Amino acid sequence: PSLKEIEIHSLITTIRYETFCRCSSLYQIKIPYSVTVIRESAFCGCSSKKEIEIPSLITKIQSYTFYKCSSLKKIKIPSSVTTIKNYAFEGCSSLEQFEFPPLIKSIERNTFFGGERPKSLFHFTKKVVITNQIMHYLKSTSKFVDLFKFSITNIFSNKEN
Repeated sequence: PSLKEIEIHSLITTIRYETFCRCSSLYQIKIPYSVTVIRESAFCGCSSKKEIEIPSLITKIQSYTFYKCSSLKKIKIPSSVTTIKNYAFEGCSSLEQFEFPPLIKSIERNTFFGGERPKSLFHFTKKVVITNQIMHYLKSTSKFVDLFKFSITNIFSNKEN
């Protein structure tokens, strides 16, 4: 039988590397607020998951965390998140809305690479380091003008690859 639902115990503080990776039938995950760290690739390939709420003590979305979560439409990222690592949302082809947290400082390369573009992007409220690949992604969305209409002076691109 395939794993379809899981509620993580409230004593858990870390979701380890690839814990739920390739659990393609998993559509419901309840993550308690006690979780402070979600490691790389924790939910990669969870292709049935439609939405997820990240606990408020998380400060970093690790690399490949939601890689190829192709049914993921909505993700609630807490305001505590300051960094989104590379390929975090690659292949999330159903993502409809993505709001950058207000304290975000760094969005690394290829964050959304390989997926459809979110239908809505909201503006940043502070300066953000954006690598060239994510800047290219933002330019290719229909909401690029709307994004910059509010905060063009608050966004810059670094030269890292």
